[in-house]
Amino acid sequence: MQLIDHILAATIATERRRDAERHAAWRRGTRRRGATRIPRVWIVLAVAAATALVAAAQASALAPTTAVEQRHVKLAHGDCGAFTLIFEADVTRKVTTFYDQDGVPVRDVLVRRSEGTVSNSVTGRSVPSMGVWRVTRYYADGQLTGRVTQAGHTYLITEPGLGEIFHQTGYGIQQDGQTIFEAGPHDFEHSNVDELCAYLAG
Repeated sequence: MQLIDHILAATIATERRRDAERHAAWRRGTRRRGATRIPRVWIVLAVAAATALVAAAQASALAPTTAVEQRHVKLAHGDCGAFTLIFEADVTRKVTTFYDQDGVPVRDVLVRRSEGTVSNSVTGRSVPSMGVWRVTRYYADGQLTGRVTQAGHTYLITEPGLGEIFHQTGYGIQQDGQTIFEAGPHDFEHSNVDELCAYLAG
């Protein structure tokens, strides 16, 4: 029995010595590489914490606010000689304001949707008209910068066999009320109404 105890003790001592040698060898190798082993669980926790911080920063920005207004508009625009063009429509204006993380506005976007008619002021002859128009204004330190961009089609009137007879669409940039870039047809703005007048005169 004493012999068995002696053998077991010797075996345990040998295993402990081997473990110590392996640990020492690992430490020497780590020092040579100049690296420190970081448990994987700490890496996972660090990544999770960083992700949470990013999400919290994004969530801290104030949510956009939206205001919706509906109105009916009617105006005379365009001289056809014997009659005047009457533009009439139901209009929905949706304004969304966006803010930074401090609650200061950075831009607002107006989306204007209209559905109506353009008619001959004398005979009442009319054509349907519809449009979607987007206007974006920009802020700096909570104040409007004077820069405005516009895009979409305010008016688009087509007729079978004739195609487009009135077209106000495209893209534009204004600075302090002055147009610095413009693309696309602007029949309403430039009063290009000859085709529309000819059609409604029939």
